[in-house]
Amino acid sequence: MAVELFQDFALTGLFLLIGYALRSKIKLFQKLYIPAAVLGGIVGLLLGPEVLGKVSPVYLELSEYIGNLAMPLLAIVFSTQFIGAKFDKKIIGHSMSTCILNCGTACLQVFLGLAIILFCQTIDEVPLGFGLMPFSGFYGEHGIGALAASVYESLGHWTADIALSVGNTFATFGMLFGITFGIIVINIAARRGLILQDAGMQSMSEEDMSGFIPEEKRTAAVQMVTKNDAINPVAFQMAIIGSMLIVSYWLLDYLVLIPGFSGSAITIPCIFVGIAVAVIGKKTNLGRYLDKKSLTNTSGAALEFLIASSVASTKLSIFVTYGFELALLTVVILACTAFYVLFFGRMWHKENWVENSLGTFGLATGVLATGFLLIRVADPNTETTAATNLAIGNSISTLTVQMYMLMAMPTIIVNAPNVAIATCAIGLVVFTVGGCIGQRLRKRSSADRNMREKQTPCPCGGESVFG
Repeated sequence: MAVELFQDFALTGLFLLIGYALRSKIKLFQKLYIPAAVLGGIVGLLLGPEVLGKVSPVYLELSEYIGNLAMPLLAIVFSTQFIGAKFDKKIIGHSMSTCILNCGTACLQVFLGLAIILFCQTIDEVPLGFGLMPFSGFYGEHGIGALAASVYESLGHWTADIALSVGNTFATFGMLFGITFGIIVINIAARRGLILQDAGMQSMSEEDMSGFIPEEKRTAAVQMVTKNDAINPVAFQMAIIGSMLIVSYWLLDYLVLIPGFSGSAITIPCIFVGIAVAVIGKKTNLGRYLDKKSLTNTSGAALEFLIASSVASTKLSIFVTYGFELALLTVVILACTAFYVLFFGRMWHKENWVENSLGTFGLATGVLATGFLLIRVADPNTETTAATNLAIGNSISTLTVQMYMLMAMPTIIVNAPNVAIATCAIGLVVFTVGGCIGQRLRKRSSADRNMREKQTPCPCGGESVFG
């Protein structure tokens, strides 16, 4: 199996290169901002047994063990997610609107998914767990569905391979829709004067569109914490990641013994270990050994390979079995997500609501990077705090609602479906109402502050500094 996995990794690298070549040369892909990993995955799918293999004896095929790559790659992504994150009272305060919008969107997607599948069960045989997979793909990312899929299979609810293929299909649909619709919103907002006039695709440089950086503009992707004659600096950071992962696997051995955590995946202890390393590094001198650039780029590389391999290994047979459910959930959930985020984003964000809302929209339809991409297109000069708000808001919502939906919800869906639906409905109401109340309190606080400023006596004897 080790040889097959190594070959899968190498073949996925080839798909990524082809995807990048397509992105860098074809204007349509540049204008749609389709990532090279998605393009490479589609190429792998077309050249694989699901398409080319149907008409030709010669095709490229990932091995049957390709699914085993998902969890290790996800472990790298989750373990490094919080390294270098900054949490202070002021930043968190500005990010709470984004966090609440993230949480409300997550509850909306899971509630709609489960409610629609309950309806579909009256006309077709489909497992209720299907309703969680749009969230795993839209709000999560490629490969995230493996968390729910493993639980479903262990409980005899659904086959893991099919569940993962469903989740990856939703992830592909969501990412393509999120980027395309997001760019449309940005261009409309720019024309209406809701964001900077130089925002939109016209603000993107040639290197932004093609993804190629000229030699004179290149910067280091890593910082050398160690000398090469002692240990290669990249190898040192990878050793840190490896150490975090092995501790996470040790922790998992004990975590699964706790009631309620028996079906836990490696990503849960990875989060705990990652946060512990981030805190220890910040409080002690050990932090000087951590290179955020190296760790972030290693995590990004893992995510690229995860996306490409997930798309390439999608089973097209699921469209025959679940074509109606895939189409219905995709259209309804993505449409409702767009409406919810833009409607309440405009209401809850005190300023720069378009930029802040697009961050959540990108996150809820693709990956965190999609949210940052849309913010960058809408705010090319970084004149707003939308990117910071998304980073902090996502960290909080990931540790709370997203982890609950991914880790606990699959088991609840199988054992207590009514509780699962009720929990999502209550969460949706709580976060929506909470966001509205928070907006009114901020508005009232701002009005009171303005009133106090107007009534402040002037030191020179006047009635007011504004009088």
